[in-house]
Amino acid sequence: MIESRGTLKLREYGRNIQNIVSHIKSVDNKEERTRLSYLLIDLMKQINPNYMDTEENVQKLWDHLFIISDYSLDIDAPFPPPNPTMVNRKPRKMPYAQKRIKFRVYGHNLELLIEKALEIEDPQKRKDAEVYLIRLMKNLSYSWNREVADDEVIAKQLKEISGGRLDPDIKGARESGHLEMSFKQSNQQGSSSNRNQSKGRRFRKRRN
Repeated sequence: MIESRGTLKLREYGRNIQNIVSHIKSVDNKEERTRLSYLLIDLMKQINPNYMDTEENVQKLWDHLFIISDYSLDIDAPFPPPNPTMVNRKPRKMPYAQKRIKFRVYGHNLELLIEKALEIEDPQKRKDAEVYLIRLMKNLSYSWNREVADDEVIAKQLKEISGGRLDPDIKGARESGHLEMSFKQSNQQGSSSNRNQSKGRRFRKRRN
């Protein structure tokens, strides 16, 4: 007797496929059950046209057939039935990152860059890395709140994030012009881009 009610094992195949599986289970002859199962697999392929005819995909279809049958279909299948405990096992929860970011405006990547800077042994290269980090932090801060951050404030934050291991010479970096020049160039490039866009809009208006 074909089952017409009950919980659907795999919704993507619908009630009719599940009823066919129930009918196959009711057949007394194992050879006939096997023959009907192969025919049903062909039908399931048509229901899943995106499944390419590869061994992996075909095995998935046979796995689905066994799942729909509650793992109680006694046939000569080309693949062994799947393990119910593995199929029904819930995925392991991924742990959330426990590391707290000191300043969200800079993100975790800045902390990674600081760790790289701390590995530098050459004193001059380390100073250059500190200047680069301050310039980066100024630009990130400006992108965040559209205000130019104070150099001393940025240096203090860099020292805090690095646990006191980086202590940049703001006075020397400012006198060398490395800090302001980079930041001004960044703003000038943005202003130049805006001017070019405005010119383009005016030109299109004149043509129209």
